[in-house]
Amino acid sequence: MKHLFKDWEYVQAKIQEAWSLFLFLDYDGTLTPIVSRPELAICPSEVKRHLEKLRDLPRVYLAIISGRSLKDLRKKVGVSNIIYVGNHGLEIEYPNSGHKKFLLLTRTRELKKNNFLHIIRLH
Repeated sequence: MKHLFKDWEYVQAKIQEAWSLFLFLDYDGTLTPIVSRPELAICPSEVKRHLEKLRDLPRVYLAIISGRSLKDLRKKVGVSNIIYVGNHGLEIEYPNSGHKKFLLLTRTRELKKNNFLHIIRLH
């Protein structure tokens, strides 16, 4: 499988063909290479430039998702006006509004108990 930004011309052409596009990108292993220690996973400046280009395209919505805390994720990526999703979806920060959502552990347990919480991971 090719890395998203290794075939940028193809990706860009597909984006331009789409009516609208919502990209959900994982941090570790997608935007950064897998490393031996999590603190060594640094988002390359080239990847940040690509993210900014994606963010600025009309009808393109961008979310970065991680198991990291929202604070750590935002600091490591450092791209403004995108959606950040930390702690596997327990923390969500929307662009420009400063609005954050935090799913409380008690609510998570309630959802699991009622079989409403389903996590789907696509590779």
